[in-house]
Amino acid sequence: MSYLFWFIACAVLILIELLTTSLIFASFAFGAFIAGLAGLLGAEFVGQGLAFAVASILAVFLFRPILSKRFVTRNSANTTNVLALVGSTASVVETVTSNSGLVKIKGEIWSARTDASEIPAGQASIVTDIDGATLIVTQSKN
Repeated sequence: MSYLFWFIACAVLILIELLTTSLIFASFAFGAFIAGLAGLLGAEFVGQGLAFAVASILAVFLFRPILSKRFVTRNSANTTNVLALVGSTASVVETVTSNSGLVKIKGEIWSARTDASEIPAGQASIVTDIDGATLIVTQSKN
């Protein structure tokens, strides 16, 4: 009956993974599932624990990197918060130089600077990067 412990642990770890999305708990859930199968096949608790450890380690070091590349992306269409501003158009409120400037984007005023040539007030710019609370912009071609 110790296999029930592993299957319950697997279910709990999957629920935790759904809250964290780090794929670490999914790796341990995989290990718990394998340990539960080992228990069903008649392995003693020590053997089940060994199966859990080996399967979890394999999942963390082999499966997690592959799954992370597939499912976890930094700049996906669902990017939120400040990262969602990269690629957006901003209006230059105060001339943007390599040291300072202000832009308006999505109704908010942000400090900005450019790595390229100076962008005068009234021009459109594109957010290319973010450095702390400062937007890095380039002049829009439009």
